[in-house]
Amino acid sequence: MRHERITMNGSREALAPEDITVDLVRSDSTLRAGPAVPDFPAVIGRLIVAAYTTLLATFAITMAHSREALFAMAICAVFLIMFLAIPRIFFAVEPKHGKRPSFETFLCQGVETCTGHCSGKDALLQMLLVPVSLTFCALAMGIVSLVVR
Repeated sequence: MRHERITMNGSREALAPEDITVDLVRSDSTLRAGPAVPDFPAVIGRLIVAAYTTLLATFAITMAHSREALFAMAICAVFLIMFLAIPRIFFAVEPKHGKRPSFETFLCQGVETCTGHCSGKDALLQMLLVPVSLTFCALAMGIVSLVVR
């Protein structure tokens, strides 16, 4: 694969891949962590944790009747812990750049996304729709499995 370098006078010069160097980290700049999600209140994270924990608890209550099911739920619990631990680590290392908005402020003002403005209620619905829907589905499947037994 050849790359072309366009010079100031408009001429092109072919470069081999080994001739291309990229300066990823400049010596005059320092890299530091930025805020992970400065536009979202912390209560939204707690709601997400509660939704996924409720999903796993629903599975445990309604479908844990065999060793295989318990083993599958233990694996799901490990994945859930990892899924929730990574954002927690990100929040632990982020710098404290002021205060996050309150939940009421978030619901009133919303959030700016790549595709435009999203109201707070719509953003909250998008974040909680999947885990809450899965919880209701798991509850319905569990009720059916208990009734059919």
